[in-house]
Amino acid sequence: MEPLHPDDPRELGRFRLLRRVGEGGMGVVFLAVSTEGAADGTGSATGDDLAAVKAIRPEFSGDREFRARFASEVELARRVRGPYTARVLDADTEGRKPWLATEYVPGPSLHQAVRDSGPFPEPSLLALAAGLAEALNAIHGVGLVHRDLKPSNVLLSPRGPQVIDFGIARATDATALTRTGQALGTPAYMSPEQAVGSVVDPRSDLFSFGGVLLFTATGRQPFGTGNAHALLYRVVNEEPDLTGVPEGLRPLITACLAKNPDDRPELASVLADLTGTKLPRGDEDPTEWLPEAVATKVLHTTAAATEVAPTLAVTSEVPAEEPAEEPVQEETAPEDAAPEEPSAPAELAEEAPSEASPSETDRAPDQAPRSRDPEASSSRALWFLGTATVAMVTALALVINATGGIAPQAGAGDNSQASESNQPAPFAPELDEAEARGREVADSVFLDGADRFATLSGTGVNIFEAGKTSAVEQVTDSYEVSLSSSTELVTTLDGSLVAARSNKTTLHEAAIHVWDLESSERHVIELPDAGGGGYLALSPDGETVYFGENVEEEPTVSAYRVSDGEELYSVEVPAEPRTDDSTDTSRRASIVAVGTAQGGDLLVAALDTGIAVWDAATGEPHPSHPELREWRADFASTAAIGDRYVAAAAPLGVLLWDLTSDEDPKAIPLPEELMDTDARSASTGLRVQNVALGNSETRITASGQNRSPSRSFLITWDLEGEVLAEGDPRQEYTSLTASPDDNRVLVSTYALNKKRDQIMILGGNLEPVETFHVPRR
Repeated sequence: MEPLHPDDPRELGRFRLLRRVGEGGMGVVFLAVSTEGAADGTGSATGDDLAAVKAIRPEFSGDREFRARFASEVELARRVRGPYTARVLDADTEGRKPWLATEYVPGPSLHQAVRDSGPFPEPSLLALAAGLAEALNAIHGVGLVHRDLKPSNVLLSPRGPQVIDFGIARATDATALTRTGQALGTPAYMSPEQAVGSVVDPRSDLFSFGGVLLFTATGRQPFGTGNAHALLYRVVNEEPDLTGVPEGLRPLITACLAKNPDDRPELASVLADLTGTKLPRGDEDPTEWLPEAVATKVLHTTAAATEVAPTLAVTSEVPAEEPAEEPVQEETAPEDAAPEEPSAPAELAEEAPSEASPSETDRAPDQAPRSRDPEASSSRALWFLGTATVAMVTALALVINATGGIAPQAGAGDNSQASESNQPAPFAPELDEAEARGREVADSVFLDGADRFATLSGTGVNIFEAGKTSAVEQVTDSYEVSLSSSTELVTTLDGSLVAARSNKTTLHEAAIHVWDLESSERHVIELPDAGGGGYLALSPDGETVYFGENVEEEPTVSAYRVSDGEELYSVEVPAEPRTDDSTDTSRRASIVAVGTAQGGDLLVAALDTGIAVWDAATGEPHPSHPELREWRADFASTAAIGDRYVAAAAPLGVLLWDLTSDEDPKAIPLPEELMDTDARSASTGLRVQNVALGNSETRITASGQNRSPSRSFLITWDLEGEVLAEGDPRQEYTSLTASPDDNRVLVSTYALNKKRDQIMILGGNLEPVETFHVPRR
């Protein structure tokens, strides 16, 4: 949640607005309290007095046809009654600012639950299917068609799944169709007839129902990922991937996803098929039907809302002109994104029960929900009460925030009630420098061009797209976040795969994780002998992953097949020990980067003393290239490996190796202005820390720091060593990558004066072109 903006209304009808919950294509959603429901009229509230109020955007409210349809739809929505639909409380369809109020459901969305905790087991799926079918029956029973049923429009609460956002879908859909010729909706779950702009009826919702169940069963969208046009094409022309769907649900999901509406089952027959399935009824153990980790989240969220909301109702007055130290423009995350969920405050995390440990969230798909053991139910009841108590601490933090003591942070994700919006920003105090540094981006890579990229940070792997300031997808599950935050991020040439490494912990073995961004599959290659460090590369076709490590001073590069994790070969770097002149000690060469070159034919290890080259297919020496090319002048600290060149970061510049030549590397020095009288002394710390090759390897970009005087640098050279551009010396550049297709570079920065990190795409002149929000937990 975030505070009300200065231009936001403070009241709509009988509802006093407390906070912004989210913002989407149709309007802004507010957490509100019914002033009529408060006994003393002051706005003090219980959970039953809370509402989610959606204020319709001006572009819709000024349309007479929209208002007429909106009034008709709301009148029908008021009549929807059922245990699995969020009740419509009130609406104003004729006022200057039309709005719709529904009961507030504090639980997480189904989208968020599956992304965080994995697919549901079959018993949970059956209970979900029965609840959603009952919800659709209530909606269709009054003559409504939902038109936008999707995982983020299903909220999980102690009384079962709750379907939201019915009642305005048709009004908005028809208005969008009139203006643009395109139907409004979510491409990933849209029926074929809706995708082509045909008339839809309740059978369209059955198609979406099947897609929601498939996502919950597998963690994958029914027709993959990609842009809207690609998704709509697949919806109309291709069959869904049912891999991983339990056999017991496969016939139902298959029938619902039939392209022809006439081939889909009637809702009545779906209800009949699910007869006997135990429905969630809000009994003594209301979350029994859910997987353990999801149940814990539901209880936690409900308890926190119960305690926090009454306090907000008293303390959330916002001045007419609320100062904003760093205004943030939030973007709407598409449904096919995997949004990031803010982590619980530290106080809540410490209270989390042991059964929610990461090792158990990776549950096998066929594992049943928790048993109805009375002692277990009693423990969960105590846990619920415990979270309610702890939530009072959270309430205090929110009160401080509401009165201006704490500034909110921006984040992406899908909010429980605001299904169209990004995840509300978590609340946190101003970070000191050490804490803020822990949030920085560890690495980033462009994905097939400069309009899409991935980042690796403390929140895991996130996908960004040009034109959207927040992440559009979170690739990693919550339990993977801590595993892969201290490694580099690599990708294939086409950007379809990304990979990162995890260290060995008490719960997990050291491993390489490879994520297929098209299929949402994850491959794990265990590294039984991996130490604390290592360097990764993927083959251009994505079939092989290479891992270079420096174990016991024996640098080794190994190749593994991605599909099954089998080790294909392992080679030792043939470098001899070298004397470090600064310490007069002998040490063996170390790997600083690995990669492929020459179209994937060569495997290259960049060393601190040179480069080593092998045949990528076999690990044997390549007949056209020397196995080792050493350089005795400077130790390299990192390197960028391209198809022809290797750019290695030396202390006072960059060494450029040409893989098509046997010559020594070309030395490209840092500009003279960085070389003050003490700059050449090792004690000053003048170092190149990141290096990248871009624009078909015609430009070299490097970043680093000089501690005496204290400043950073970002520099681009051509292949002859001519400086082409220099960046802002006031930023500390924590990661750097370059577009292979043009002059743009991608950096993450840490501004010491603001204590706030950010991600930027820079143009060829190293000036910002676009800025993005660093994902928050």
